[in-house]
Amino acid sequence: MTTAHLIHTEIVERLRAENIIDITTLPSDRDREDMNTQVRRLIDSHYFATDAQIKNRVEAEFFAAGPLAPLITDSEITEIIVNGSQTIWYEKAGLLYKHPDHFFSPISYQNFLQRLTTDARIQVNLDRPFTDGYWRQFRVHLIIPPLAQGGAHLSLRRHPDNPWTLPRLEEVRWASPEALKFLKKMVCEHMSFMIVGATSSGKTSVLSACLQSVDATERVIIIEDTSEINAPNEVSAKLLSRHDTNGVLQDVDQTELLRQALRMRPDRLVMGEVRGA
Repeated sequence: MTTAHLIHTEIVERLRAENIIDITTLPSDRDREDMNTQVRRLIDSHYFATDAQIKNRVEAEFFAAGPLAPLITDSEITEIIVNGSQTIWYEKAGLLYKHPDHFFSPISYQNFLQRLTTDARIQVNLDRPFTDGYWRQFRVHLIIPPLAQGGAHLSLRRHPDNPWTLPRLEEVRWASPEALKFLKKMVCEHMSFMIVGATSSGKTSVLSACLQSVDATERVIIIEDTSEINAPNEVSAKLLSRHDTNGVLQDVDQTELLRQALRMRPDRLVMGEVRGA
């Protein structure tokens, strides 16, 4: 157990003695703010005369992304996979690596998920124990027990800051110049086509690259479950499906969005990831 882990455990025990175990159970934002102030005071007054790294790690566990913080800030990491509180993997340059750090407890992991789902305005519950969304620069997928064994499973897929283009695909030798020329020909001649591939094979990246060849005055309507594809110009529009886990709002699926898109004067229709019939 690391020093940061020991300190976190001691602070949690102090909070438990005051019947404050899980900050998500507090009745009001004011109470939550008071507890955050109390935690920061415990951190500042007892442990960190010199070691800022330990302090930052403990604060991240309570208030931020915990062990995920360095992975989130590393732009070369394309995907983060969390299998419960104790196991974290990440993808870099197409390869998976096990992260040496982990959440200090199931409760701190649950609190992080609460912060994430609140920020992303998504929700999971027993009626619908899985959800998709968008958080910061990541596409989010979350599935919780009992469907997920061993704790909640979280997947974070990074949305690239610089969209792929066909010339960039040629630079990295994704395909031959002839194949990319044919791909551009299909786009320029308004052909209908489908991009198919395995998970993490770059389907969305290739589609985004194709859209960079669209004229500035062509109106593209993009339909997605989760926002991933960049609109190619200012006249284009994006439509996102909706599933309300609270059951208050009517669900809107991709089929309904397609009906709406046909009334929006599209020059092109682009469907994002299609799952199911």
